[in-house]
Amino acid sequence: MDAYLQERLELVKALTGSEGLPVAYGDCVLITCAVIGACAAQRWPGTGIDSKRFVELLVRNSAEQFRSSWVSVPSLLSSGLIAETETPYGDPTNECRVFLDEDIDLSFGDARAKYPCVDIKKLRGHCYASLIYKSLRCPYAHEYRIAKDLSAMSATESAARVSYMGQVANIRSQGIRRRAHFHLPYLVELAQHQVALATSSPEPPPQQWWCDMP
Repeated sequence: MDAYLQERLELVKALTGSEGLPVAYGDCVLITCAVIGACAAQRWPGTGIDSKRFVELLVRNSAEQFRSSWVSVPSLLSSGLIAETETPYGDPTNECRVFLDEDIDLSFGDARAKYPCVDIKKLRGHCYASLIYKSLRCPYAHEYRIAKDLSAMSATESAARVSYMGQVANIRSQGIRRRAHFHLPYLVELAQHQVALATSSPEPPPQQWWCDMP
């Protein structure tokens, strides 16, 4: 199983480097997220827990460098949970700036301290692990599209886990949205890490899933 999953990731790498094939970001994301989901299901089999175990795996079983539990500040802003003045966007010179994850996002502990009025479960719902599941995996798996607050195109060539566009007009609400892009190399490395740690036999589920913790 683990060798098969690793081969899927090698396929993603080959597709991204191919010429003449109409390979889209979403095609590679689908395969990569399926590999992560398979690792989670192999560790904690069962039904009705797909999102919980996906997030649990990324938060609990990822090296610190992946920052899976980090909170996306622009995502909190887009959800109306914080004000623009509480973010670097409050500085007018940053309105059109392209931010990398390390320039604007916060560790879970720092996010709790900075935004104490935001419900803790909502903070968990805006961490990288949760966003990868609900804004990448699910929209592509069910509708073959990306979530409205994410972009399949990066606004920078810099290496990053996540990057954020400056201003993207939302015609319907006549507002401004900052769209996030999860960089594919980051997602592939994250999946490779999970494959390397994949269990050979199931484990009992945690007494409380991370995403449900108060």
